[in-house]
Amino acid sequence: LKSLAHLHILNLAKNNIRIVSNDMFAGLTQLKTLNLNLNPLEAFEDSAFNDLNGLEEIFLAGLPTKGIKRETLAAIRK
Repeated sequence: LKSLAHLHILNLAKNNIRIVSNDMFAGLTQLKTLNLNLNPLEAFEDSAFNDLNGLEEIFLAGLPTKGIKRETLAAIRK
């Protein structure tokens, strides 16, 4: 995904994603919308959202949210 630096919308819904790793969204600094709905996510690594400085919307419907640390989501706050 690093070659998609100018990407604004990324829809990864229903993609059987289990882990959101630290480098998964690396370089996507212009991403505005991220959809992770309906994935069987088991874990978000602590720095998974660090490069998403421009993120305005994130969709997490249908996810088991027990494994999401508050600090992980705090990285995408404005």
